[in-house]
Amino acid sequence: MKRFILLLLSCLLLASGSYATTWDGNGSVGDAYIIDDCNKLQSMENYTYEVYLANMGNAPRARHASQNIYFELENDIDCTTISSAPFGDFNSISSASGSNQHFAGHLDGNGHYIRNLSIHGQLSGEGAMFAVLADGGSVRNVGLIDFNIWNIGFGAAALVFETLDTGFDGGHVENVFVRGGHIATGSGIDVAGIMSRAQSDTNIVNCYVEDTVLEARAANFGGGIVARIVDDANIFHSYSNAPVSINGADIGGVVGDIGLGSPTCNGLYWDTETSGVPTDACITGSTGKTCLKTFPPGMLAHFEFKVRIEFIEHCCFQLFFSLF
Repeated sequence: MKRFILLLLSCLLLASGSYATTWDGNGSVGDAYIIDDCNKLQSMENYTYEVYLANMGNAPRARHASQNIYFELENDIDCTTISSAPFGDFNSISSASGSNQHFAGHLDGNGHYIRNLSIHGQLSGEGAMFAVLADGGSVRNVGLIDFNIWNIGFGAAALVFETLDTGFDGGHVENVFVRGGHIATGSGIDVAGIMSRAQSDTNIVNCYVEDTVLEARAANFGGGIVARIVDDANIFHSYSNAPVSINGADIGGVVGDIGLGSPTCNGLYWDTETSGVPTDACITGSTGKTCLKTFPPGMLAHFEFKVRIEFIEHCCFQLFFSLF
């Protein structure tokens, strides 16, 4: 009887979108929760928290218990058999009664890959691994390979739909690449390789997107790296050769649109031939080239940024990445 009750509780947790996990580590900065399979990766959903939009902008807020929790990849993760909803949730900021499920923890990939993850978005929401990265949350040092992101509603991106500042900083994405796969939305907005919307002191640094198809039948705002940047968001030292097949306005090789505020672009490049996009929203700080084709198979493995950048420098331009 006891075994039956435990089994029933486990099923209820899974049905509600929660994942029962026994962790190695305690989630602190020196003893992070260790992720060694796709089930534990999905368990980060348990560490998102709700913020009511009517309270956004009312500072200061007390830090939530799920902020500043640390996760690390121990090895490459293969999610071939997994089809997941986004980690967290986003509701339109125009609705004062809506809420967002934020992730404000820290994921360090340690130079490992996450492969073959499929994300199915929501009808009125987002399609990305993380719905909302907020309040200083970060993702670093990880490669996303052959992701398949599909969303009927709003935008789609491999890593993050939106970053928000609800009293602290936005989000930080550094040393992240997306390679292969397919990111698509039926009829929505904000389609991009890494992040749909970057805002509120968000930083995107040393990132690239290669050979990932970005597609939408009808969408405004699309870019190889990020669809829109607003407020004080920054994007530095990044490039894309992603094919962009988006029917709509405000489509860029790296950034689709720059909104209000004072966002910063610097050291950005995209391939005008492979992307099919001749322009970028970052008029200053972004350069279109014709030499960012697919790199030789096997030449670049496990974040060999140095090899990659040396190849690019000899090809057509200089690009400086910090190594880890």
